[in-house]
Amino acid sequence: WVAESVAEYILQTYAPEQIAAMLRVLPEHESWDTLAPAVFSMDAQTFQAKWRNYVATHYPLQ
Repeated sequence: WVAESVAEYILQTYAPEQIAAMLRVLPEHESWDTLAPAVFSMDAQTFQAKWRNYVATHYPLQ
């Protein structure tokens, strides 16, 4: 569900084009630490914190 929630977060928060951009430059990056800034203009830790907040808001623990 992690990949699905990341994709959903990107679609809901940014734009469908960001998924395409991420897939386009993915082969150029060996880690999320370089991919996140290239695609989302923020460091990986910031992106992950925002994604975790999205997950906590949209997928509350039962």
